[in-house]
Amino acid sequence: MEKIVLRRKIILALLLLYLLIVFLLVIPISIADLSKPQTTIGDYWNYSGNYMGTTATCNVIITERKNITIENETYDVFESVGTVRGTGPRNASLHRIETAYIRVSDCAIVKINDYFNYSSDDLIQIAEYEYLYSPPLDMMQYPVSVGEKWENNYSLKTIDIFSGNTTDTHVSEFFEYEKTTTEFEMNKTFECCVVKKTEYLEGQRYETRYYLSEETGSEPVKLEVEYNGSNLVLLKIISYNLVSTKELEDEIEKTPGFELILLIFVIVVVIYLKQYK
Repeated sequence: MEKIVLRRKIILALLLLYLLIVFLLVIPISIADLSKPQTTIGDYWNYSGNYMGTTATCNVIITERKNITIENETYDVFESVGTVRGTGPRNASLHRIETAYIRVSDCAIVKINDYFNYSSDDLIQIAEYEYLYSPPLDMMQYPVSVGEKWENNYSLKTIDIFSGNTTDTHVSEFFEYEKTTTEFEMNKTFECCVVKKTEYLEGQRYETRYYLSEETGSEPVKLEVEYNGSNLVLLKIISYNLVSTKELEDEIEKTPGFELILLIFVIVVVIYLKQYK
């Protein structure tokens, strides 16, 4: 009889231990305020606002995942295509297409192809460049916490597609996770992490603020670019879709909920205490 009781105690103790482990695993434990987002083919984001003096719309979409080779190095990347269209005073018209190749493992930028077409009554400018980053630009260096500061240094090779000319530049960018805040867009509230980037181009100071939220994945809720204290770009999100988020929600629906696991844990504890107190 004593052996049977002992065996029951051991089984119950093991069950309690198992449930405790499951209980701890399902509780989300935050180790950083901003973690690497999940990205999936088909994710897209749409914005509206001001872009370089024009009233503009912008859309970004993850089009595919593939391998690309740059200078004998092969990278597993997502291809992200961003398109900006804007109109402004003096018959201004802007069309820009930026295709970024983003390393899957850490979201670092490997290469960007940039097509720029601007025209107005007194200016026509058409350009196309290819930018190569060495090392790949790990801009956010996930995970990051409020108050954290970091610096990125890399060599940027710029290839003028029209002329074939190539220039090499050493670039330094300074980042700071300034604060958390809330932004009200799309008739809903987003909890945002505000990351500021400071860079100097041709002696001029540029400040970019990214309002990042877990809900919108790798792209911001809002983007601000200031040049010498004046606003150069202000884009706000108007719609988006994250394929990975829907897949995660579907998976959660297939698994026992947190409340059920907690209830089972409490019931087993109560039974154990009543029988062996």
